[in-house]
Amino acid sequence: MRHIPADWHKYTKKQQSEFHTLSYEQRQEIVLKSYLHNITDENGNLDAMKVLECIMNLQDDVEDLKYEVNRLDNNCVK
Repeated sequence: MRHIPADWHKYTKKQQSEFHTLSYEQRQEIVLKSYLHNITDENGNLDAMKVLECIMNLQDDVEDLKYEVNRLDNNCVK
């Protein structure tokens, strides 16, 4: 999990500083809520298609990483 909110770039220096003073639980809640738009519709309801899209993107990313690791392993001199 990313440990900063999705809209971190919109935070002022003061807001960023205040964010770091919060407890872990408070920061985690803010971060998780900031990513809800990835899996909810405009009414805040869970959108199954968005969830599936996230899962499929993650699967693609894992496959890409596996391919890259295998490629690097095969190119290493032993």
